[in-house]
Order: sequence, then C-alpha cells, then structure tokens
Amino acid sequence: MVRFKGSLSQWLKYIGTQHHKEIALGLERSVEVAQRLDLLPLAPRQLIVAGTNGKGSTVRFSESLLLAQGYKVGAVLSPHLHRYNERVRLNGSEADDDLLVAGFEAVEAARGDIPLTYYEYSVLGAFWVFKQAGLDVCLLEVGLGGRLDTTNIVDAEVAAVTSIGLDHQNFLGDTLELIGAEKAAVCRPGRPLLLGGPMPDSVSRVAEACGAVTGRFGKEFWYQRSAQGAVLRLNSGDLSVTAVGEPRIAWRNAVLACACVQKLTRAPSTEEFNRACEITYHPGRFEIFNYRHRTLVVDVAHNPDSARFLRNQLRARWPNQRLVALCGFLVDKDVSGIVAELAEDIDHWLFVSTPGSRGLAAEEAAERSMEHLQFGRTEQEVIRLAIPEVDRALQKAHAVTDKADIIVAFGSFMHVEQVRELLLSPDRSPVGANGR
Repeated sequence: MVRFKGSLSQWLKYIGTQHHKEIALGLERSVEVAQRLDLLPLAPRQLIVAGTNGKGSTVRFSESLLLAQGYKVGAVLSPHLHRYNERVRLNGSEADDDLLVAGFEAVEAARGDIPLTYYEYSVLGAFWVFKQAGLDVCLLEVGLGGRLDTTNIVDAEVAAVTSIGLDHQNFLGDTLELIGAEKAAVCRPGRPLLLGGPMPDSVSRVAEACGAVTGRFGKEFWYQRSAQGAVLRLNSGDLSVTAVGEPRIAWRNAVLACACVQKLTRAPSTEEFNRACEITYHPGRFEIFNYRHRTLVVDVAHNPDSARFLRNQLRARWPNQRLVALCGFLVDKDVSGIVAELAEDIDHWLFVSTPGSRGLAAEEAAERSMEHLQFGRTEQEVIRLAIPEVDRALQKAHAVTDKADIIVAFGSFMHVEQVRELLLSPDRSPVGANGR
C-alpha cells in the first residue's frame, strides 16, 4: 500500500524525511526492497562506475557510445544540478515526472517498515524505472564510496574506478588506501575492473582478493594526441580509433568509457566515438559561458584533486590570461586544500555563501583560505573578498575584470547551480565545454 501520494516535488520532500540520517551507508535495506520488487538484474548488461572524480563524465560518455551503437540505455547519476530528473536517464533523455513518481510509489509500497534515505529512494526508484523500460544496458554512477553504496547491490558485468582522492573522509576513511579499498569493492569475481589512472595499492589488493580482471589506463587502454586529432588504443587486437571530434569531457574519462563499452558490448568504431563527442554534454564540467563580454568557466571542482585538474585545464587553455575566482563551498570540504591548488594561478578571489544545511558562509570560506591568499594582504583585506550574495559577487567579478580576463566559478555543486541559474537566460547561453 502506498502511504503517500503527490507530485514529484512533494515526493522529494517526503523521501527526505523517512530516515533519521541524511546518509546511512549499507546495503541490507536496499537489497530487501529490491528483492521485494524483483528489480535485479536491471538489464542484460550493467556497468558500475566508482571514483572520487570523473564518474559522471565516464557514465555520460559511455551512454553516448552505447546509444551510437544502437542499444537501449539507462543511466543513474548523482547529484543533480537543477532538476531531480537529471539523475535518471532513459536513452539519452531525462525521465519525466510521472515515471519518477511511479517509481517512488512502487518503492514506497514495497518497503513496508524499512526506513530508507533520500538517496536509497532515488536509486531504487531509478532501478524500478529501468526495469519497466526493458533496457539493453544500465549504467550506474556510485554516489558515495562503493562497497556500501546502494548501486553496489547490482551484480555488474563491468566495474570501473575513475580516480582516488581525498573526499568524504568522515565516511570512507582519511587515507587514499582506505578510500581506494572502499571504491574498488564494486568489482566482481572473474569480471573486468577498469582503472582510470594511478591507484593506491589497496585497489589492487581488493581486486586480487576478489578475483577481478584488472585493466589500467596507460596499459590496456590509452590515447595519443597529434595535429590530426587523437588515436585511441584498446587492447582488442590493438584497435585504433582516430578521433575527429573533441570530447567535451576529459580525454582520460572518454577513453575509460571506450574501454568499458568494449567490455560491455564491443569496441566503438571511429564513427561511434565521434558521434559520442557530438552528443555528450555534462553541465558544470569546465563549461564555458559568455557573460557580459567576459569568459566565465563553471566547474563543480569541490576537492583538492578536482581543483588540481581544473588548474591544469585553465593553464592549458589560457596560459597567460588573468584569472578571477568566484567560489562557494560546503562546510565539510577541504576548503584550504582546494584553494591551495589554485592559489598560484588565481589573481583575484571572491567568496560566496553557499545555501543549505551544509553550506559554508562566505566570510568563513575566506578565513579558511587565509594562509594561501594573504600575499601582502592584511587579514581584513582577505575577509573583504567575501561577498555572500552570488549575484553581487558575479557583478563584482565583472567589475574587476576586462574582456581578456577569465572568471572561474567553482567549489561545490550548489554554488555551480546558483551561478548557472543566473547565467541561463536567452542572452547568456553556454558557448561550449571541454571539461571533465
């Protein structure tokens, strides 16, 4: 029996109140509800993607490649920027409100007295949507960690770990070794575990203990750039794909996606890769806007590793331009570590207050950044870089720049959401993206 009826927005409020914790890691609750609904397997082929950074981009590009190959594809992503519907995708489009509500109703009817978190509801609801759609392939982005994340109730044919960095230490451990072990636990015996870059030793230990078959970026799959484009190499008879297009995500994640698709179905062709380059768009990842005759880059970088990646992207694209930061953070993030990665490259900083229960006030963000930003400034001068309202801060960023300068908005998904909402009007459309 469904104990609640309502619109999607009403359901989202409801599911946020059904567990006394916002985050409660563990699989038992989700496994029980999934069994009651007969959800598993979701499709004949399933991919799970864990990692600190790059998960969403890898899933998005895998989705595009599989669509180019003619498969029916579902993808679950998290978090969303503007609309909850962004989390559940069917054949390249967001699921509509009615379908998502039907999924919540099914989960609610099946759970009985089992308390579920918002995230558990969202993933199980997506799984119900996928099961009804009769898909060929399902793609799952892990929300937090891997071992105890709801997505890991799926017995995936292929698993991937994009990267390992320090984030969510209060849940996953405070070392790369501990975090790596949590994320690598999405692997399965005798099945591929594809690694998108250098990994702590714990990842190999988990894979070996599990009996997974490991493939690594730089060994089993890699790419080379040239004046003519790029050559992708996958370990399937040394297949080469010459890329005409430029993926609007990091090349490393695009190649990892190719390797995942190769294991799921077959190696993508040149035409399929170039088609994926055309259709893959992941908002908030090195996304470039025109803002009142200024170039404004929006990126969800929210930990030191992603800040380092952002810095390298900025250096590669604009090695000589002046950079102005417009940043907003969450209270539980390593603000000092993020700022340290960009301090030498950013010429002017502006701190914005981030909304929500986890949001960090602009002044506190400036204070946490103090040691990296003083450079001859007094403490009061650093604090004056804090402008709580994002619209006023954006106006200030415009005022302190000229046409040759680059404004960079980053720090959290919530901050990027705020900035994008200000930018997304008919005369302020994205001009391109080439990010993660």
